[in-house]
Amino acid sequence: MPDKTRTLHETLEALHAELEGVELDGPLRAELRLAADDIRRALAECGDGPPELPSGLGARLRAALEEFERTHPKLTWATGRVVDALAEMGL
Repeated sequence: MPDKTRTLHETLEALHAELEGVELDGPLRAELRLAADDIRRALAECGDGPPELPSGLGARLRAALEEFERTHPKLTWATGRVVDALAEMGL
């Protein structure tokens, strides 16, 4: 697994762990889980190449980030790391 893909995978796992420990409303939790599932699926299917992520995934994550930025700083940090890892991969 290439380094950037490995970093994204590890960052995604950290986000998942953070999600388990916070109270979120249903729609926001569902959106974050959907985004995480999309990334996991793309990582599982990409082999040694870059993952092919669904269109608009970065925008969806940024919107979720804005939604809970004020109330969940640890989750904001973890989600921001996922967005940064995607950006490093040019996605």
